[in-house]
Amino acid sequence: MKKALVLPKYSRRAASTRYRIEQFLPSLDKTISVDIVPLLDDDYLLHNKNKFFESLSVFDSYINRLKFLQRANEYDFIWVNYEMFPYIPSFFESKFYFKNKVWLDFDDAIFHQYNDHKNFLIRSVLASKIKNIIARAAVVTVGNEYLASYAKKYSNNVVYVPTVVDCEKYIPNPTVKNKVRIGWIGSPSTTKYLKAIESVLSKVQEQKDIEIVLIGASNLDLSFSSTRIDWEEESEISEVQKFDIGIMPLLNSSWEEGKCGFKLIQYMACGIPVIASPVGVNKKIVGDLGFLPQNDEAWYSALIKLIDNKELRSELGSKARNFILNNYSLKKWANEFKNIASAI
Repeated sequence: MKKALVLPKYSRRAASTRYRIEQFLPSLDKTISVDIVPLLDDDYLLHNKNKFFESLSVFDSYINRLKFLQRANEYDFIWVNYEMFPYIPSFFESKFYFKNKVWLDFDDAIFHQYNDHKNFLIRSVLASKIKNIIARAAVVTVGNEYLASYAKKYSNNVVYVPTVVDCEKYIPNPTVKNKVRIGWIGSPSTTKYLKAIESVLSKVQEQKDIEIVLIGASNLDLSFSSTRIDWEEESEISEVQKFDIGIMPLLNSSWEEGKCGFKLIQYMACGIPVIASPVGVNKKIVGDLGFLPQNDEAWYSALIKLIDNKELRSELGSKARNFILNNYSLKKWANEFKNIASAI
């Protein structure tokens, strides 16, 4: 049996850890054993540390990871989510790539956090970091084609594996509600995207008897009223199932091109019609199964259409569910991860 050291950036509170790594582990059962060592703990995520080194615990986290990596020779390979040591030059990680087989996985455009950074020093020192570790990895898995196109410039072994859901858990479960629920799920760091459609949601709320539900949002001040629900792993799916319409606004920049549309996949797997900004992979996921408004007027029109037409919501939701079953289900992709782990 192979043994793998798994190094996610975050604890399992982060979707990247739960959905890019942990949900695939049962498919590796009896062939690979794993030790999972997250870099950053729940406290880091809960307090939304936008400035990476703002948390005093980060330094200790680096020391702990470094100590664990001293035992890397006990493992057949290392499975890295994002990078071993964020904001540290690639040469520091290189020795582990040279001494060990490394499987590198990422579902965000992490290279842009360096080469597009506003700080000149960080750009100068770290702009080449991600391409360097990609070149040294035994295999690289990525969550969308934008990320794949970047990774393929530096590696001959890049595999596209989208972020997926277990469609035996993510199922439609319509409930009778007094109001149409417009829902959003995310993290404190992504709450800012709601600002892009703040005026639209306020206008719709003034005209229609609706409820806007935000799961996992920060305390960002928004002009529309909303029901804010703390994210909890145990209730994540059941809360999404209560939505009538799922939304995913985004800005339009290079960072957003690397997004993998996970909110949409969650909504659509539950049979919920969606409205999303036409940015990056959103266009591929939504297609003609929902709405991709280009401006405020189009966002308003899409929301009104779905609010006023229950039959349209049902029709689009059903088609969306089938699309996820065929393209973004854990059942469809589990063997891909197993094959990668077996081959490395």
